[in-house]
Amino acid sequence: MRQLTPVNPSLARFTDKDVWEIKVGKNTFELTGLQARVLKEASVKGHRGLIWFDDFAVSIPHIEYIENTIFYKGEDPLIPKGVV
Repeated sequence: MRQLTPVNPSLARFTDKDVWEIKVGKNTFELTGLQARVLKEASVKGHRGLIWFDDFAVSIPHIEYIENTIFYKGEDPLIPKGVV
């Protein structure tokens, strides 16, 4: 199986300035990059239950999609995905 890698290596890192959107059922949540990293690590390790954050929890099996909607590149302002 071929391993997927990001086109831009800077997208592989997660920062607290990034914004990630996840859809779970009818709900859409925004996560910081660090929250997205926690979710990714749990998923990669095979966790199948709830991942708890301060004021909500996400059920890994019910996630429909995860998308990096804004990423932070160096000292530049927030740049919408696809602009760079």
